[in-house]
Amino acid sequence: IADKYLKVNFSSLVEARINLRMSEEQTRNSHEGYKMVGNATGFVVGICNVKILYLYANTLEVLTYCCAAIPVFNNLTHLTVESKPDIGWQSLPGLLK
Repeated sequence: IADKYLKVNFSSLVEARINLRMSEEQTRNSHEGYKMVGNATGFVVGICNVKILYLYANTLEVLTYCCAAIPVFNNLTHLTVESKPDIGWQSLPGLLK
């Protein structure tokens, strides 16, 4: 995850498969109690118009530690979330809201 993403607008995007990962340093910082270790908020806001969204397991961790707030996905009709035993689900309730 970059420290910051430019504000993007993919308003015509229909489907997205997102596989974002934190660096080793960001992962270490998140385990040491840092709240925000990167900022992917602008990127996530830019894809919030998708209808079909597939999130890889690592992306859930990114949403937890690298997004100030998860935007509303008003057009979302299909959500798939990959899971792995070693990746936390802390961001899932916020995403589902």
